Amino acid sequence: MDIVNKLADQAIFDTLSIGEKIQGALVVTLLGISITFIVLMILLVLIKSMAVIFKTNPEVKPVAAPVAAKQPVVDEFITEEEIAAVTAAIIAHTNKKNIVISSIREVKASWKSAAKLEQIK
Repeated sequence: MDIVNKLADQAIFDTLSIGEKIQGALVVTLLGISITFIVLMILLVLIKSMAVIFKTNPEVKPVAAPVAAKQPVVDEFITEEEIAAVTAAIIAHTNKKNIVISSIREVKASWKSAAKLEQIK
């Protein structure tokens, strides 16, 4: 630790050679790294001990019940003809035969969305 004290005193520091200054820098670096490592190890032990002390009972995972297929949600104001027309339009547009429509709902346009659509065109 004598070299560290020499580095701390400005009058002595000016008289040190380059080799002594490098040696002092290495000592200070190793001291800092080792202190940091020790503190991190102490924190690791504290965190692990807290996990053991405050351990909760393992949660019982519920058994997943078989999921039934969703029934299409039909609005009371949408007629079956409109549903057929929307389905036909989607089939014609995508060229896919096996599609499932889960819900049909009205999209309420706002000035904000209209402006966005206008900018896209």
